[in-house]
Amino acid sequence: MKGNKQPLLSVQDLSVSFGEGADPFQAVVDPDYDGFLPPGDMPDRIRAFCDSTNQPVPQSKGAVIRCALESIALKYRWVLERVEEILGYRLEPLHIVGGGTQNRLLSQFTADAVGREVITGPIEATATGNIIVQAMALGHLASLEEGRWYCIPAAGERLALFSRFFWNLRDVTQSGSVPDLDSGRCRFKSCHPDQHLQEGSTMAKEKPEEKTAVLCAFAPLR
Repeated sequence: MKGNKQPLLSVQDLSVSFGEGADPFQAVVDPDYDGFLPPGDMPDRIRAFCDSTNQPVPQSKGAVIRCALESIALKYRWVLERVEEILGYRLEPLHIVGGGTQNRLLSQFTADAVGREVITGPIEATATGNIIVQAMALGHLASLEEGRWYCIPAAGERLALFSRFFWNLRDVTQSGSVPDLDSGRCRFKSCHPDQHLQEGSTMAKEKPEEKTAVLCAFAPLR
């Protein structure tokens, strides 16, 4: 890096930086308020909402960001509780997808607000889902499950890959060379990963159907 130029920060980084330094729980807004829908000066609208509801009006950027993020997290809780009332059971963990998952402060606030683990990702969930549905409509994919297999890293695939190199490590250690993959012993995707696990191995076994694309998991702070 030349001179004294500082690295550029993303919008998410800036929101976290400002929000973490602001006082918590000063005011709350309804993220679904109609006045927030049209484009425009959102900080001023947040301040106007707080003023009209007899709450402290956030003045600094950090205070506005903190108010917005805390309000979104609390709205998640409100909606989640309504859904659970209809379903009759508790949803846990809470999965959140989309671009907003890049904001770790919002994810942590959400975990604290709902009192359970929050798992975020994938980021491009809308685009990915659109591709999967269109591929199914055109006959390229037979089901959503098949679409998830192609678009989301599978635990079984990751285990198979690590298993392959686990056995390579064993061969290198014991015989000083890695055998040809044509032997079929470690061919990636051609055999179930559990076939590569001997009894007594310390490697954890995972069910191949358990697929996840976890960017980060947030637990409520105690």
